[in-house]
Order: sequence, then C-alpha cells, then structure tokens
Amino acid sequence: MQPTIESVNPADRTDDLSRARALLGSSSLVAVNGERVWRKEGRGIRPLFTLIEEAGAELFGASLADIVVGKAAALLAVFAGFRSVYARTLSKPALGVLVEHGLDIAYENLVPHILNRDKTGFCPLETLTLPIQDPKEAYQAIAAKLAAMESESHR
Repeated sequence: MQPTIESVNPADRTDDLSRARALLGSSSLVAVNGERVWRKEGRGIRPLFTLIEEAGAELFGASLADIVVGKAAALLAVFAGFRSVYARTLSKPALGVLVEHGLDIAYENLVPHILNRDKTGFCPLETLTLPIQDPKEAYQAIAAKLAAMESESHR
C-alpha cells in the first residue's frame, strides 16, 4: 500500500517539523519535506520502516513526527536521512542517537525505555537495537526481525 502523499503550496510552507507535528493528530506517523507530506498508520516500528522502504531517498532532509520513538526508530530516522524528529514519547536511548547524529529534536515525554505492548518488559526492537550504534546495521537488524515476525504470524 502506498503512503498517502499530499501536495502543499510551497508558498504556504512553514517549518516542516511544526507542520509534521500539527498533522500527527490524524495519523500515527507523518513526514514532511517541503511540499511533500507522507502519512502512515499502524503500530510499532512498521509504519516508519514501510515509509522508508517506499519513499527512500525522498525522505532525505525531511522532518518526522511519530507517536513513540525508541532507539530503533531513532536509528531508522538517521538511516533515512531525516533532519528533525518530533515524538510524543521519546526514549533516552533514542534521544542519545538523535543528539549524536545532530538531528533537531522535539518531544513531550522522555522515558527511560519503550515498553512492549503488554508493559511487561522492554519493546523487542528497543532491546534489539540497544547494542547497535550504526544506523545501517540497525536497519538490517530491524528488517530481519520484522521479516521473522511476519513469517511467525503466518504459521
């Protein structure tokens, strides 16, 4: 499924991160790059990963707004070439990645770690990426984990 792409009049362009943040209420993830706006729905890392797979280099220099950004999402944001990230909830490991790579950052809640959906432990992808520093290595590890999760769900 293609992401929803909207055209915006460049003359009306305001700060991409502010626009992405404002649009987040109607989507689970929004990316803005000038006149281009992408919206994705879904849970977890899948919407961001899918957006990167579909839009690729078009995301370079874009701004990302997401509901939850853990270390896995932060490493993907760096891998994709985003210049700024807004998160309603941001993990401390994600903040470290974004600061280290010089992205502009805005968030509402800073938490020690992202929890799994049952809130019984860490998010599996936060755990997967905790020892990883290289964004390309993280992308490959996340791709493998998502593929494994997909194949498990079809059994």
